[in-house]
Amino acid sequence: MMTDETKKGFWRWGFVLLLVGIAAVLIKQATEETPEPSKPTFLSDLIIVTARTHARNRKVDENTELVRMEATNSHTITVYYSLLNYDSDVSSFNLEATKSAVVNIFCDPKNFEKQSIFSLGGTYVYVFGSKNVKEIGRFEFNKKNCEGSL
Repeated sequence: MMTDETKKGFWRWGFVLLLVGIAAVLIKQATEETPEPSKPTFLSDLIIVTARTHARNRKVDENTELVRMEATNSHTITVYYSLLNYDSDVSSFNLEATKSAVVNIFCDPKNFEKQSIFSLGGTYVYVFGSKNVKEIGRFEFNKKNCEGSL
């Protein structure tokens, strides 16, 4: 059976061990380096961050306005544009020429970023509409469209 003196000694040692444990944890936390903020390295994270943080209703040029971006799925971002003069001049827009120009810009090695949606294998879907026509046309592209130019 434990005497009162033994019980007091047991509690003292328990309290000392608790203090030593707390001190050890605090010292360890104080001496560790603070981790850098995480960067979106995975494609799905990058797509979500891009879609959420990109400006909406931004005029690209005199004929085109970026309406919004949406994270369609884990590897696709959809970009919606409004053609401002399309309703008055339908012939002014050529979807194939626009696709060719956009793909050429993305496939140019000068514009290629290592940690971009495009470089990580993501797919872009461009959707064009106007005030009166919800969808004039759309196209999608990814790194495979570059055919060895990167």
